[in-house]
Amino acid sequence: METIILPLSLIVINPEYAGAFPPMPGKEYQLLKDNIRLSGMHTPIIVCPTTPLPRGEEQTYTALAGHNRYQIHKELGIMTIRASVAITTEEKISALFDNIYRRQLDAATVARFRAKEALIRRGSQARIIPSLLEVYGNFTADIQDIISKLDEGGQEQLLETMTKATRLKPKRPTHTSVEVSRTDVPIVDPSQTTQALTRKLTEVEEALIEEQRSSLQLQNKLARDLESAREARQALEDRIASMKDQVELAESEVNAARLVADERLGRTNGLTDIPPAPFLLLQGLNYAQQLTAHLSLFAAKVPTLNQADAIAAQQALRNITIHLNHLHELLLPTHDGLIAAGRNGKPNKGGTLSLVGES
Repeated sequence: METIILPLSLIVINPEYAGAFPPMPGKEYQLLKDNIRLSGMHTPIIVCPTTPLPRGEEQTYTALAGHNRYQIHKELGIMTIRASVAITTEEKISALFDNIYRRQLDAATVARFRAKEALIRRGSQARIIPSLLEVYGNFTADIQDIISKLDEGGQEQLLETMTKATRLKPKRPTHTSVEVSRTDVPIVDPSQTTQALTRKLTEVEEALIEEQRSSLQLQNKLARDLESAREARQALEDRIASMKDQVELAESEVNAARLVADERLGRTNGLTDIPPAPFLLLQGLNYAQQLTAHLSLFAAKVPTLNQADAIAAQQALRNITIHLNHLHELLLPTHDGLIAAGRNGKPNKGGTLSLVGES
């Protein structure tokens, strides 16, 4: 791999690659930082070209190995770093896993990473069509990387191009009675094959760039749609909450009106009685609180009262004050409820109110 000097600004950190490495202990990290500060970095990090270019026309590089050394350079204010550039798939896989094996890992962890490496390597070869796999091992690593990026149709076209560019040679029979079969494997002409592979690689890279551009556009559209859906959901939740408040207020008003009507019409017995439930009491108090608040605002808008109306209003307020004081006494932690004036004008004996938890 070629080693070059790169500005830190051109290096892209892929979270998936960075998270693949076990974290370095704090003491080891500090020791490595001290060594780089005093002596510089001895082993270059490993990167690969980023495709497509995310920052316009300037080529960037994705870090494959050496994330700690990259981070230490940033912390020390060193704005350039030595980096080896991995081009082929084999180089990229080796860069990822060789850096892992250099860590002091237990046997179980090493075995797990070895199995994962073997799985990735098998996956890279599993994409090769059987007819091309026979000669796949004869190619160099960079040619293998180009072939592995072709889809099935591209590989079949490549094999057809190779067959046309070469001639088939039968094997010479041996001095045995057994007939030697002819081979269908083409003999590779490196110069012609390299030209064909270069054209295919260019087509693959252009297709990849277009596919990733389309994927980015789709991702942005989905993000906008998701944000719009979240805003619509929030608006709906706010509307539902407001409607619940209105329903609770209306229920309080209805129950408070039932209490007044039940008392006024004298329905003290029978199926129309309202049970003395605590929630009805709380709803009635809440309604009374809102009603007095609204009356205060409304009174400020009413013109000056005449003498008769003023006297009637003051008498009503005195009666309300009497009832409120008595209600306050009834709602003390314990009380022996005695209603001062019932419908018949005589004191009525009430129940005993106690708070939950009172002993």
